Amino acid sequence: MTRYITIVAAIGACVVFFATCLSGPRAERYAGSAACLKCHGKLYDSFHGTAHAFASMPASGAFIKGSFQQDSNRFSFNDYSRLPVDVHVVMERRDSGFYQTAWIDGKPRRTERFGVVIGAGRKAQSYLYWRGNQLLQLPISWFAATHSWANSPGFPTAQIKFNRLIPAHCLECHATTATLYATTETIPGPDPPAYFDRARLIYGIGCENCHGPGVQHIAFHQQHPDDTTAAYIVNPARLSRQRRLDICSACHSGIRQALQPAFSFQAGDTLANYFGPSPSVDTGNIEVHGNQYGLLAASKCFRQSTLECGSCHNPHGADDTSLAVFSQRCMNCHAPASTQDAERVPVRRTNIRPPYCKRIPAKDEDIRTNCIDCHMPVKASGLVNLMVPGQKQLAPLLVRTHLIAVYPESKFER
Repeated sequence: MTRYITIVAAIGACVVFFATCLSGPRAERYAGSAACLKCHGKLYDSFHGTAHAFASMPASGAFIKGSFQQDSNRFSFNDYSRLPVDVHVVMERRDSGFYQTAWIDGKPRRTERFGVVIGAGRKAQSYLYWRGNQLLQLPISWFAATHSWANSPGFPTAQIKFNRLIPAHCLECHATTATLYATTETIPGPDPPAYFDRARLIYGIGCENCHGPGVQHIAFHQQHPDDTTAAYIVNPARLSRQRRLDICSACHSGIRQALQPAFSFQAGDTLANYFGPSPSVDTGNIEVHGNQYGLLAASKCFRQSTLECGSCHNPHGADDTSLAVFSQRCMNCHAPASTQDAERVPVRRTNIRPPYCKRIPAKDEDIRTNCIDCHMPVKASGLVNLMVPGQKQLAPLLVRTHLIAVYPESKFER
């Protein structure tokens, strides 16, 4: 009998071990971006100003963009839908935190506390709340275009919902890593419920998302301070073009079928071993949100050059988003054929059409300062639409397309 109990106990211990270790040790290899500060202070300070660094953060007044003032902390569903009673949500700041409270027919029906902020807020922010060790999405988000609260994307426009569970693969693109309790998370396929270790969630897309886990790297160089050759870390500059693209594509190639457990992929891996193919791009009906890699890869500029994400975007710092700066990066490949052309064509209308642009510039126009609006215009997403106060129609999320092309409908084409 004693032997039987011992065997059962051993089996139980193995179950607990694998339930934790199949999803846990990965997090133990990750140190968090703050650990990079001591040796890479300038890069850390620069990166800390990027939207990636704030892809997720714990809920606090420092990170939540929306207003909690009484004149701007209420979102009404009656503004958009014809409802028999008053239905609204109030955003509240209390001593214990920040809350969304659903009111129906003059009575408070449900209150949930902000737990996690998703997004830096350049376009929008959404919010999650904790239910035990699960994460669920709050019904109201914040929309930068109108500087107002809005219904969360994909949520109904005539009722308040608090039941959208957040799977691990969703958080995979908003956090550095997480430790999961549920053994079902190790099974590829449709996302099962995720149970997170709240104390071992590393917020934000950080250094280790592009350079791989850093614990071993840090330990080695603490023990060998005179060794200046980076050990146990990934330098994306030394990877092939496709492996560098894979790092960005892990989150910027649309919704793909998971082939491995969440948080399995790391920098330097082949993304195709972890996710199914990127969704195909319909160039006749462009969806600008989500699959930036697919749009870029469908571009002639990409196919006929070595262009990649890092050609235009600085991974270590907040991009100067001025069109002139990005246009100058276009000039790296599309420079005028001669210095003479560069000097005379952009500044006045002329019959000479430069080989780097077919459009005749207007008087006193320097076409080199705005390639972007013509060839990467802002378009409305067909997937993300938000209900905002005072508007009867859903407001689309506007995103600059990454399909580089000539757009006949562009206001500059004439």
